[in-house]
Amino acid sequence: MIFSRIYLMSAFLILSSSLFGQTHSKNLLPVVINDKYGYINQEGDIIIEPQYDWAGLFYESLAVIKMVDEDNPAGKFGYIDSTGTIVVSPMFDAAGNYCQGWARVKQGKSRFIYVDKTGRAPIPSMFFECYNIMSFPIPVRVERDSKAGFVDQKGEYVIEAKFDVARPFVDGYAVVSLNNQQGYIDLKGEFIIEPQFYRANYFQNGLARVIIKDAETRRKTEGYINNKGEFVVQPTIKMGNARDFSEGLAAVSIDGQKWGFINTDGKMVIAAEYEKAASFSEGLAKVRIDGKYGFIDKSGTLVIKPKFENVSNFHNGIASIFLKNDRMGYINKEGDYIWKAGKPEKKEDENYQDKF
Repeated sequence: MIFSRIYLMSAFLILSSSLFGQTHSKNLLPVVINDKYGYINQEGDIIIEPQYDWAGLFYESLAVIKMVDEDNPAGKFGYIDSTGTIVVSPMFDAAGNYCQGWARVKQGKSRFIYVDKTGRAPIPSMFFECYNIMSFPIPVRVERDSKAGFVDQKGEYVIEAKFDVARPFVDGYAVVSLNNQQGYIDLKGEFIIEPQFYRANYFQNGLARVIIKDAETRRKTEGYINNKGEFVVQPTIKMGNARDFSEGLAAVSIDGQKWGFINTDGKMVIAAEYEKAASFSEGLAKVRIDGKYGFIDKSGTLVIKPKFENVSNFHNGIASIFLKNDRMGYINKEGDYIWKAGKPEKKEDENYQDKF
């Protein structure tokens, strides 16, 4: 049995969060054994020996890894390929996943830059604030207090820097903010839906989850709009008690205590009986019952019993799970383990002899 210490890393809990079209390798999964990170395949075999001080998921055939040495006790980030070969040397203090051949990185106290898969920086500009690339143009802010706009692959503005907040484009829409109100623009920078929401999210299944704030009571509620800005599900849900639509359903909590699922008409189709619930992915959604997580299907049938401390959504038929003491593992859609960390070794009490 392999003994290991497992860190509860958010990178594993977002195994299925390859949002908005990003794809990662479905064949390699990060694991940590004896404090070193490596990779297994979907059969649970070790493919890349544990040797890194941190390792993330593969995106576009490359994964972020972290290496610590005497010169860099805090560690530096670089990138490896699926054989474990370092293709971009660990030299960054922060590094994001690749998308469309680009990744966002940062060195020391300098600003963010974008590099290609050789580690070069063909986009010459440096930004105080920017995002991992989802698509071009990308939203950037040059100074902390400057306006946000969008630049192309050359680092040149294609949408004027005039917004208080700007988020990446997805399916031709981007969320932006003016005067503390959020709305949606198109690729020309023109408003499709005028700024009118306290918070706005991306469209999923034709609907977007938005938050409004009552000017008098300051109460914040969530609802869902169509691409014309019209409410399809009225904003009656208290903020924090709704999720985005996925596979035709959205998890909501009407009373703030129990969660269920509504369809795109706003009708509750899976009864609100769960302590927590997340979006559907590959036909299954994680739910919490009596403090433990399991999975239901779209009929509300419990298909994987709740026995985990935490879980990710499914992606490519695999979900990451956590047991007690942050022990990590991976399961398939039948709930069978493909890999599970062994229990940590019991340490001898150093003061044992002093007790006699």
